[in-house]
Amino acid sequence: MQLGYIGTGTMGNPMAKALIEAGHVVTVHDMRRESATNLCEMGANWASNPRELAESSEVVFTSLPGPVEAEQVLTDPDNGILAGLKRGGAWIDTTTNSPTMIRKLAEICKQRGIEILDSPVSGRIPNMTMMVGGDPAVFEKHRPVLETMGKDVIYVGETASGCTAKL
Repeated sequence: MQLGYIGTGTMGNPMAKALIEAGHVVTVHDMRRESATNLCEMGANWASNPRELAESSEVVFTSLPGPVEAEQVLTDPDNGILAGLKRGGAWIDTTTNSPTMIRKLAEICKQRGIEILDSPVSGRIPNMTMMVGGDPAVFEKHRPVLETMGKDVIYVGETASGCTAKL
């Protein structure tokens, strides 16, 4: 599967690494390119911005500092994820995000034919827990890839339920 991972810092780097080790084609991006050096050495592709990453991905993961950054990376009209992700693609946010923000961003994604899961995490690989909110069919579709990163991948309900459970 063609995956993208934006935010390769303390949390995102080991999650992206797990995807590469599981055999996925992974493209990465971070504000600090050096934070993805190890991933590129493992075979990940580098994208110069979120749009470029999304153009080559079926599913885009984000692990960002917070709600403001998640909104910007998703919606920037020139270089955001939605500027590049094809209809039918998916965005899975592992950021500890705001339920209100996730609902807002989910509506924007829905209007563009993009699937979304909010999946904040707790702990670290290999014992990480993922609390996932979103459409149950979308969760089941993406469960196998989530399970490459999380030991306990728990569906907790509709969109924003993952964020609510984490908070």
